[in-house]
Amino acid sequence: MAVIISLFAVFLICVISDIAASLAMLLGINNFYGIYILKFSIIYLLSFLYVKCIDKLSIKSMGFIKKGAIKNYITGLISGSVLFFAVYLLNLTTGSFTFKGLSGNASLSIIFAFLFFAFQAMAEEVLYRGLLQISASRKTNNVLGILLSAAFFSLAHINNPGADFMALFNIFLYGIFLSLLMFEKGNIFLVSGVHTAWNFTMGNVFGVNVSGLDLENTLFKSEIIRGKELLSGGNFGIEGGLIFTAVISIAIAFEAMVFKKEKEIKD
Repeated sequence: MAVIISLFAVFLICVISDIAASLAMLLGINNFYGIYILKFSIIYLLSFLYVKCIDKLSIKSMGFIKKGAIKNYITGLISGSVLFFAVYLLNLTTGSFTFKGLSGNASLSIIFAFLFFAFQAMAEEVLYRGLLQISASRKTNNVLGILLSAAFFSLAHINNPGADFMALFNIFLYGIFLSLLMFEKGNIFLVSGVHTAWNFTMGNVFGVNVSGLDLENTLFKSEIIRGKELLSGGNFGIEGGLIFTAVISIAIAFEAMVFKKEKEIKD
C-alpha cells in the first residue's frame, strides 16, 4: 500500500506540471523554454515537498551529496557523452546515419540549450530516481524500486513524436541503466550528468532527434538513412533503434558486473 502512494504521487506531479504548462500556453506564453522551465520547476518543488513532508526524509536521501558534487557531475557528463558516441559511431558504421558536417545554424544560444538540458535532466532524475526509486526501494526492495522507476520513466515518453514499442522499451532499458547507477553510487549529480550529456550531445551537438524532438540549434547535422529505421530508431531518434538496445544492454550488464565486484571487495 505504501508504494502505491509513491506511484500516485509521481503520477500526480506529472499531471500537475502538465496542467501548469498547458495553462501557460492558454495564457499566451508560447516560448518553448519558458513553458518547460515552468513545468520542471513544479516537478522540483513538488518532489522535494513529497520527500520532506510525506516520506519524512531529507533532500540528501535523494542523492544530493555535496561532497564531490562537481566531480561527480563532470564524470557523469563524460560518461553520457561516451555512451552516445558508442551508439552514434555504430549507427555510422552500419550506414544507418550519415554525418553531414557543420549545420550552419548553430549560435551562442547553444550554451543556453545545455543549461536547459541540465535543468530538465536533473528534474527528471529528481522525480524518477530521487523520489520514486528511493521511496519504492525503501518501501519494498531495490529490484522493484529500479523497475518501477524505469517503467514510469519510459511511460513519460509515450506521447513523444515517433514513440512506439521499441522506443519505449529502449527508454525503459535506459531507465534501468540510470537506476542501477543511482543504486550503485547513490549520487544524483552523477546520474543527472549522464542524462544531460546524452540529451545535449545527441540533440544540440550532432543534430539527432531527442526522444522524437527535432532541435533546430545544432552544431552538426546528422541524417537518418531511410530503410534502416529498425537500427537507427527513425524519427524518434537513436534511442528507438536496435543498436541502442544492444549498447545499453551491454552497459547495464557491465554496470551490474562492476557493482557485484565492488560488493565482493567490500564484503
